[in-house]
Amino acid sequence: MISETDNVKKLKPYNPPTASRLGKMRLDFNENTLGPSPRVLAAIKSVSAERLSAYPEYSELTKAIADYNNVAPENAVPFNGSDEAIRGCIECFAGNGKIVIPTPSFAMFYFYAELQGAKIVKPLYNEDLSFPTKKVLSEIRGSKAVILCNPNNPTATGIPEKDLIEIIKACQKENCIAIVDEAYSEFTKETIAGRIGEFDNLVVLKTFSKAMGLGGMRIGYALGNETLIATLKKAKSPYSITALSALAATEALKDTAYMRDYVKKVEKGRSILEKFLDEKGVKRFPSKSNFLVARFGRNAKAIAENLKEKGFLVRDRSDYERLEGCVRISIGTQEQMEKFCGALDKTRGELRESEKSGN
Repeated sequence: MISETDNVKKLKPYNPPTASRLGKMRLDFNENTLGPSPRVLAAIKSVSAERLSAYPEYSELTKAIADYNNVAPENAVPFNGSDEAIRGCIECFAGNGKIVIPTPSFAMFYFYAELQGAKIVKPLYNEDLSFPTKKVLSEIRGSKAVILCNPNNPTATGIPEKDLIEIIKACQKENCIAIVDEAYSEFTKETIAGRIGEFDNLVVLKTFSKAMGLGGMRIGYALGNETLIATLKKAKSPYSITALSALAATEALKDTAYMRDYVKKVEKGRSILEKFLDEKGVKRFPSKSNFLVARFGRNAKAIAENLKEKGFLVRDRSDYERLEGCVRISIGTQEQMEKFCGALDKTRGELRESEKSGN
């Protein structure tokens, strides 16, 4: 009988709720709620048979990524989503060593670290969901990697730049890789990518799944100095990104005005949601991104389930440390959030009436 490796035996399956999401207001995965640039759709519709029958080429995409981030092509490498980039970084630079992941954070960090058999250290975020800088610094000695999500998913809170630099420098002294996931940098308008030439231990990860609206195409990328990127390329599958995904991402980068306009729409939508929650006395945590966390207490699960019945998808995150009784809500346009706030208000009213009647 064929048996699993020990690391896989210990692995807990990651089963996100991916069924029956289309046609609903998708506020559960922090996706773009309007979709990608029309330029992307036009390019996909007009793709040639030759392009589909040939193995994909990535030079144009890599140059577009490099230009967008103001780096050289040698400092960038595309991946099949940020997930593949995370896996590559852990495999190449950390293996089964000690990995520090401030917690709670993105599930795939733990997944790929566990797959490698790494020793994972989880300094907890502060109770106000601010970044635990001192706790992280105290764990760097002997570490092979520190993985930081900025802003963090699922908390939506950021890392002060001076603290981020302090951690990267501390990692550098320990020959430890600092992996900074900036999946939401288009919303925060902040990035550490401009420092990759300064630090030989810094890898920055970005994605097309959020502001660019290409979650279904599964494409992301890594930025770092030439040596780090060369290592990631060496260990990467040569054709993990489809021709269609490469085309879509390249076209998206030719229409960044569309993305910036969407970001402005999200900012207005976030203001609508924040004002609603404040008026209703619902505790919310700070966010500069396209999602936020709100605390509904013991009703968190019921609220998420009731909203789903109404066609609005959110994520109950009560099972995460520090997020007991919390729901993560992705943010769309002003019009979308006005509809959502109406549904949320109705849901809370229904739950109050149900409690009064003893049901």
